[in-house]
Amino acid sequence: MKNAIIVFLLLCSNHIIAQSYRYTIYNTENSDLPQNQITSLFQDSKGNIWIGTKFGAVKYDGENFQIYSLKNGILPGDISFIFEMKNGEILLCSNFGGITSVEGDNLMAYPISDKYENYQSIVRMNDSLLITFKCKGIAKKFTLLSFLGGKYRVLCKKDWNFGSISYANDTIWVLKQNIENKTELGYFDQHYNFISKHFEILYGRLQSMGDTLYINSGNGIYKYYLGKLSKIIETNEILLFKISSNGLYLRALKNIDCLKEFDFSGKLKEIFYLADAGNVLQDKENNTWFGTENGLYKLAERAFHHIVFTDYGIKAINPQIITDNNISWIGSTDGKMYQFDGKYFKNISSRISPNSLGFIMSKLRMPDGTIIWGSSIKGVIKKKDDHFIIKDLEGIANVFSLYYDTVTQNTIYGHQDGILIENNKGKIVFHNKPDDGVRVILAIEKDVSGKFWFTSRKYTYELKDNVLTKISTKLYNYGAYAIVHDKHHNLWFGGEDGLYLYNNKTFKKIEHPALDLKVITALHEVGDSILLIGTISGLAALDLKAFYNKNKTVIKFYNANNGFSGYECAQNGFCEDKNGMVWIPVNDRLIQIDPRYLSFKNVSVEPCISSMSIMNDAFWLSRDTSTHELSHNENKIRFQFSGAYFSNPVTYSYYLEGYEKTWSPYGNSKEAIYANLPPGTYTFHVKAANGEESENILKTYYSFTIEPAFWQTIWFYLVLISVLGAVIYIVTRRIFRNKVEKQQKQYQQHKLMMQAQLAQLDPHFIFNTLTTTGTFALRLKQVGIYEIIVRFSQLLRVHWNNNELTRTLEEELDFVREYCELNRINHGERFDYSIDLDPSVDTSIILVKLSLQNFVENAIKHGIENITGQGEIKIKVSQDSIYTRVVIEDNGIGYNKSLKKNNGRKGTGMKTISETFNLYNSWNKYKLEFEIKDKSDANPSSCGTIIEIVIPNEFKYVY
Repeated sequence: MKNAIIVFLLLCSNHIIAQSYRYTIYNTENSDLPQNQITSLFQDSKGNIWIGTKFGAVKYDGENFQIYSLKNGILPGDISFIFEMKNGEILLCSNFGGITSVEGDNLMAYPISDKYENYQSIVRMNDSLLITFKCKGIAKKFTLLSFLGGKYRVLCKKDWNFGSISYANDTIWVLKQNIENKTELGYFDQHYNFISKHFEILYGRLQSMGDTLYINSGNGIYKYYLGKLSKIIETNEILLFKISSNGLYLRALKNIDCLKEFDFSGKLKEIFYLADAGNVLQDKENNTWFGTENGLYKLAERAFHHIVFTDYGIKAINPQIITDNNISWIGSTDGKMYQFDGKYFKNISSRISPNSLGFIMSKLRMPDGTIIWGSSIKGVIKKKDDHFIIKDLEGIANVFSLYYDTVTQNTIYGHQDGILIENNKGKIVFHNKPDDGVRVILAIEKDVSGKFWFTSRKYTYELKDNVLTKISTKLYNYGAYAIVHDKHHNLWFGGEDGLYLYNNKTFKKIEHPALDLKVITALHEVGDSILLIGTISGLAALDLKAFYNKNKTVIKFYNANNGFSGYECAQNGFCEDKNGMVWIPVNDRLIQIDPRYLSFKNVSVEPCISSMSIMNDAFWLSRDTSTHELSHNENKIRFQFSGAYFSNPVTYSYYLEGYEKTWSPYGNSKEAIYANLPPGTYTFHVKAANGEESENILKTYYSFTIEPAFWQTIWFYLVLISVLGAVIYIVTRRIFRNKVEKQQKQYQQHKLMMQAQLAQLDPHFIFNTLTTTGTFALRLKQVGIYEIIVRFSQLLRVHWNNNELTRTLEEELDFVREYCELNRINHGERFDYSIDLDPSVDTSIILVKLSLQNFVENAIKHGIENITGQGEIKIKVSQDSIYTRVVIEDNGIGYNKSLKKNNGRKGTGMKTISETFNLYNSWNKYKLEFEIKDKSDANPSSCGTIIEIVIPNEFKYVY
């Protein structure tokens, strides 16, 4: 029915060209076609379209045209047939009888002997070609040849006319003229004897599809299948007959601009009105290509018919449409209403109002047939039967959405300030206040529980206690331009944030590349299988069966690349007529969608590495792709690749195995450059994407090896390592010897320095002791002098018993104990002392001689002697796995007060100990350290000094 209407309108109106299919046209003016007369069409296994012309052939991958002409080396003549062999070789067949082989950039011409005239028929048989030639100058003398591997071979010679040949079911089929000049169908046996099937036709050409033969004759189209010949199309006006994977194509003598498409049983499917269409090709993406005398036409998608308003003198932008029987009512942005009967537009605005009807924003068909339009004027437009009225609804304007509730029989109007509800008696039963903060209500829908949803651009509302209340959840807190309730009783929301599904429990965002950054303006369910999604940049279709049955999100996106030439689908603009056709207004036209032709078939793009080039000294050198080994200086490489696709732009991702670890991001670049690659084996991988989600992204690769130079080989490295090792050994040995000698000298220097420093301690110590003895003798008048001298002699004996700079912790503690006893006698037992030695402490560890005694001496002299009460010195020794800690605590005046009393000067012993520690620390990892700090009471005021000495257990005193 649809095809009949289209044909009628095309014959009756010049405007109907706007309602026909939208073709993409390629010719010499807008593309690189060498000539407009298309003589053959073919799609290779990589997806490229090959176009034969009268002046050469063209390979087209969706972006670039690569021309093969006489300049490239192909044979002259029309390229009437194009074939692909099993190895990917393309054969271009000239009507002059020659064949040109194309493999990548390599062309090889194979002319035919000049004893033959133009070929009569040519077909592919497995991996060879079968060609029939008429012998030059001899009537009814024909030869059957095969072409394989660049060579022609004569199969048989016949004294009768080959009408046509074909290859099917491993058999060479022949149409030949018998002695009565009738065309006879038969086949060749293995000895090339003709076996007749005893079917005679007037004349004809033989073609095949699979295991079925088709014959066009003077009185119709015949089909031969399983030994039975039947006429499937009755006609006596055949000018052209072609077969493609989509069906049979026939052009008549009397109407050369009319190309009819039949299915393989002979049923008319479609009529195309194209001037001089001579070739048809259905590609893998379901695009239909027509070769004409005036260029190449591509029909991207049959699902869409376009009605462009400017072709009818209408200046409409984003209109609204609703159908009633065979009449469409269209509200325009120019303030007018039009009636469209499929042929003409009729302005009916004056029947409604003498003034402007404003901008029609929404529409609704009621169960009784009444149609309501919401517009920018106050009130709404209603049509019942053939009468129009404008009904005022409490002064509201800008009605963006309409909804009829079949349960309550209420009509809900969404407007610029909220909603208004009208019952079936025409009475307003609810109208929210315009100042309650609710914005324009763009969509209204009811879920399976009976709850109403209202959406503005930013928010979603529910009607609760007669108040529109904003809804917000963690998963969905947006507004929407459109809502639809599907057959599974779920809600779909579409807006600026994309597409969401509400399953009556929770929200789920639908993620898909086809919806990325798309603002959704309209939604419509077709049956229970397709969800149409109108956006501001094209149309998307969601496969609901795959979504619900297989849990897969399959979406096909349509724009100008694949037949949907409009953009900015009107908000809530979908309308389905009684014939199942869906209409959508877009920016400047109406587009009729035939859901039967919507296909979710996704064809993966097969990438092809077209070339690898070597850059050396800034020159790119073409490198045959069969080359796998490169020299060490051929390490600056460029790969060029492509992928044939005709619906969407192709993007590419690649990585070089052996050099990179991850794939590059998808992008439009068709080349990859690598500089200064080291020697090694690499594999370059590339994959292509077509802009639609695909489960099988196709990949290809190319492997190569960069050979190392002699100085990059493992043997060179081994020799080099051996030489370097010997040199390093000799140098290291000399350095080590020098280092040992230097260390020995340094140790002797350090030892002399230490002895000199300790020598400073000895007179200081003796002087202090003798002073103490003299003081005691004067005070006690020689009583107890003997005891002091005895203890003093013991101290001297301990101190000078050897010439070492160090002694054990045990020896140092014994010395400190004797020193404290001597000073208690001297001071009249004004202080007490204690030594708390943890039993786990290893007392054999080594210390610097007099290191602890020096700190105890300072505690007595500078701390305890300056207080009036009883003094106390506590010595505590502890040890862990790394350090031994000695804490000396007194209750004297404190460290800082003693410094002030001595004008900030530190004693000679303290200075000597500090320098000694620094000398030993210079060759140890863990350091000898001490810290002096004041004790404080609650006041706080100084009440003594704490000295902590840290001694590493593994401390070394010999360098």
